[in-house]
Amino acid sequence: MTIGSVIPVASGRLSADGPGIFGPTHGSALEIAGQGVANPSGMLLAAALMLEGLGQRSAARTLENAVAETLHDGVQTPDLMASGVGATTREFMDVLLAALPGARTDTEFAGVAA
Repeated sequence: MTIGSVIPVASGRLSADGPGIFGPTHGSALEIAGQGVANPSGMLLAAALMLEGLGQRSAARTLENAVAETLHDGVQTPDLMASGVGATTREFMDVLLAALPGARTDTEFAGVAA
């Protein structure tokens, strides 16, 4: 499973040198807010695109790597499971946050506890 085939992300620039707009294509998913079933991958990858646009390439790669590692480890939210039963949003984020230090490509997250 690749990140690109799982999570669509929208991005764009208002002008060639202007600010960018980044976000998951599904928006904020208010209809499932508070249920613990949201897949945060699109939002996280949009944040990685934002970091890239701000010149923080290593931080962007680190975040992308942590998302990919979490998905590769089989931690998937209900929308990605055939049974509709999967990890909660909190469980997904707990695994992803634990993966961040190992996903580092530089020192942006040096203060994150392993």
